[in-house]
Amino acid sequence: MSEPALSVILLVGDRRERAPGCLASLLAQDLAQSMEMLVVDAGTSSAPPLALELPPNARLLRIAPTTTFGRVRAEAVRQARAPIVAFLEEHVRVLPGWAAATLRAHAGPWAGVGPEVHNGNPGLGVSDVVWRMNYWRWLPPAARGESALLAGHNASYKRAALLEFSERLDDLLQAEVLLQWALVGRGHKLLVEPQVKIAHINETTLGSITRGYYLWNRCFGAMRPGFCGWSAATTIIRLLLTPLVPWVRLARLAAALAALAARGAGHWTSIPGSLLPALVAESGSALGQAAGMLLGERDAGIRFLDYELNQYRAMPSAEEHGERHSPTPQAA
Repeated sequence: MSEPALSVILLVGDRRERAPGCLASLLAQDLAQSMEMLVVDAGTSSAPPLALELPPNARLLRIAPTTTFGRVRAEAVRQARAPIVAFLEEHVRVLPGWAAATLRAHAGPWAGVGPEVHNGNPGLGVSDVVWRMNYWRWLPPAARGESALLAGHNASYKRAALLEFSERLDDLLQAEVLLQWALVGRGHKLLVEPQVKIAHINETTLGSITRGYYLWNRCFGAMRPGFCGWSAATTIIRLLLTPLVPWVRLARLAAALAALAARGAGHWTSIPGSLLPALVAESGSALGQAAGMLLGERDAGIRFLDYELNQYRAMPSAEEHGERHSPTPQAA
């Protein structure tokens, strides 16, 4: 095989049924033969065999699930062969043109490129609310342009820019916002590219998204003081302010949805129904940040890997019945 143009890193856990849909969406890309697909099996010993028919340009990496989310991803970056690496969650389906748009964008000066995010399981449980909470910055129609923040876990990067961080990459990929801050701090640029489109299958219960917010923010809260160089006094002040986190994030969400609605993208009717679930879920964020600052990360990084790969998410009906199809964008 010639040198790939793009390495796609796909983590798979015990919910084996989700990976085939992601892989199928990759293989349907026009530039599928230009990719290297790194399928990282982080399943436990009780997981069934990974029933994937891997193409010749795919490699299977086995990594123990008793490590952290960030360390698994960093090790995959080190083993990748292409100059561009793209992370994909197995509960994501890339939309037509994703690979070509990613490579076109990376021909420019961008160290990182992020997608426009569609809802992959609309109407199931609280998936619509979770989609808006997590991705309000990148809902369709997303605006193309330089950004300080990209959609985490499903962005692409120039591999050389990631390897600049050496062993720090393990921690930076645990809470990817820190990686993006670090890239920008080094003078790199990030791009939101609406032609890079994904459909994300979201959590479908309020309990599951609140748990996810707690675990991710536990890691973020533990790492942020050191990353930002906070003094002990600043850390204490930030800790005391954590009860405001849900309200600040709630205000940002409401303002963003109102701005989208004013542009004719809908969402007016979604605002009232999003506020209470967002307040509950973001309370998990505040608790996680406080616990991280007070007690450190401890095993939250390992628990977040298990959450990310094994948390139940209601799947679109076609995939629940074993059908494979190209994902359809969910309009905002």
